[in-house]
Amino acid sequence: MEKLGGNIELHNFEPSSGLEPAQVVVVKKMVGNFVKEISQKVEVKKCSVDLKDKGKNCIIVTLNDITEILEGDNLFFVLGEVLNKVNNKV
Repeated sequence: MEKLGGNIELHNFEPSSGLEPAQVVVVKKMVGNFVKEISQKVEVKKCSVDLKDKGKNCIIVTLNDITEILEGDNLFFVLGEVLNKVNNKV
């Protein structure tokens, strides 16, 4: 688990999990920008992003009390879509 700031947690996105270091940088940017944008609407107590299955790109995002799960072929597409799903519920 890696913490970004005080309220963002990334689970299983380390390079040791099979991701390229450049992919990890992009994930951090995407999640950081998402939390920055969403924090203008609501107070973000905790945002957790978990890569459950790298082969299927299964990502679980929990923001405060909202949880969304999505999987697909492309890691970045899935991450963007699941973050949008959470954003739509805020």
